[in-house]
Amino acid sequence: MIANEFPPIGGSGVQRSAKFAKYLPEFGYEPIIVTKKYCGGLYDESLLKDLPSDLKRHDLESTDWVNGKGFLGKVKRAVGTRIFIPDAEFFWYRKNRKHVLSLVDEFNITILYSTSYPYSDHLLAEYIKRKRPHVKWIADFRDEWTNNPYSTEKLWMRLRHPIERKLELGIVENCDFLITNTPFMLKNFITDTPDIAHHSTYIPNGFDHDDFADYRQSNQDNDRFHMVYSGALYGRRKPDHVLMALSELIGEGAIDRDRVSIEFIGNYHEHIMKGHADHFCLDGVMSVTGYMSHGDLLNHMGKANLLLLIESEKNFYTGKVFEYIKLNIPVLATVPIDGAAASVILDTNTGDVVNTEDVTAIKQSIHSRYVQWTQGEQRYEPDVDAIEKFSRKAQTEALAKCFKKA
Repeated sequence: MIANEFPPIGGSGVQRSAKFAKYLPEFGYEPIIVTKKYCGGLYDESLLKDLPSDLKRHDLESTDWVNGKGFLGKVKRAVGTRIFIPDAEFFWYRKNRKHVLSLVDEFNITILYSTSYPYSDHLLAEYIKRKRPHVKWIADFRDEWTNNPYSTEKLWMRLRHPIERKLELGIVENCDFLITNTPFMLKNFITDTPDIAHHSTYIPNGFDHDDFADYRQSNQDNDRFHMVYSGALYGRRKPDHVLMALSELIGEGAIDRDRVSIEFIGNYHEHIMKGHADHFCLDGVMSVTGYMSHGDLLNHMGKANLLLLIESEKNFYTGKVFEYIKLNIPVLATVPIDGAAASVILDTNTGDVVNTEDVTAIKQSIHSRYVQWTQGEQRYEPDVDAIEKFSRKAQTEALAKCFKKA
């Protein structure tokens, strides 16, 4: 398993490959992890706890081009994210590829799994596939690459797009099996490369029952109607419309300012979030909590009366949606109503879905849930069977079937 981002590196993206590694032995496969040695960025030791104690892993040296501080850190980040193609881990892949090839020979590897982001993981796997054609290669795209709506937002992205497009097509054409995170992503890959239709599928992210062993919902005695958003905010994924809706409800007197709160949990720029609070007159209502370990996060979210999901692109689930549906708390999803995240909420009956920019509908949903809370009731009837389809164990079983097909 080539997974440059792997615990103890933190963040939602690492959990997909970590959970696969956890459950693959139950389906007859022994994972050997190739990742990078931690050198900066989010650190979450709690993610290591449920990995197999005898897990074989090789943490390979890497230079951090993203997380530096000060002027030099900004320069390195600009070089790593804008100059290196396909990403800041290009030299990690180039430096270590012969060593990884020797590991393939040493352990008599027959199946190779690579996951992105970073896309350099796939380039490393493609190198091994060229050198050892008998090895079956499964390429897993957690996010889209050149079809990603964010991939051409800026001039430097557009300049490198043709090169990245060529690299991506090489990966798709040379892998033995392709996996994507959503059906929308899979459709785009098949449109670009029709032949991949016969050896591809999608496996969504999910939740792990073990993560909820100590979970306790603790929102019963809140003195404020508490809304929580957990996760990243970047690109067109912004909280503006939710904050505008809440600000207008308070201004109209539909919600008592002293009886509502909204919390954002994640690794944010403090001045940007303060700017949001000031702009929408939400001082004393809006709060920001820094990145929390995954082990602490679930119980913290259990204090919410309403979970917020924000996404502007239809092809993305966002990582937190699957844990949201397991928390037994209503969700307000401001997402494209014909997109991937919307389908999860609607199929599991776990909340309200409104278009990202529809402030009127967002207001109606928040107000309705707020009124229910003030009256001591909560109309919430999730579809338990539908939720269960998104368990990490079930998805690892799906991955094992892909191995067999390959």
